[in-house]
Amino acid sequence: MYNNITSVGHLTQDPESIFTSGGKQKVTLRLCISDSKAKEKTFINCEVWDKLAEVCAQYLKSGREVLINGELCTNAWTDKEGNKRSQVYVRGNSVKFLSGGGQKEGGTQQSRGKSAPQQAANESEDIPMEDDIPF
Repeated sequence: MYNNITSVGHLTQDPESIFTSGGKQKVTLRLCISDSKAKEKTFINCEVWDKLAEVCAQYLKSGREVLINGELCTNAWTDKEGNKRSQVYVRGNSVKFLSGGGQKEGGTQQSRGKSAPQQAANESEDIPMEDDIPF
């Protein structure tokens, strides 16, 4: 079965980083993937691991626009009252940093070549470039 999702959105909060007992780093990202003019917003939780998590924790902040590519996952549990709960999230394989990270001059963001954080955050080269995104 093929399970792949690509989303573009703005971070609604700073990345949250935790370390497992085995020493692996996990970063949780919360994206708003709705148009800014939409009446109702759509939010999605994402997680990234290891080196990608380290780069995201270091360079991403609330409000930054990112493109995330990964797989759709489900987490199920029983809450304190005994109710069955579940959550859908994206486990990211690659993250591309879009707007909000460059120096602004004269009200427009300067275009620049691929920076070290972008190179490290892109584990897959088949992610479309910023100009290829149809919206």
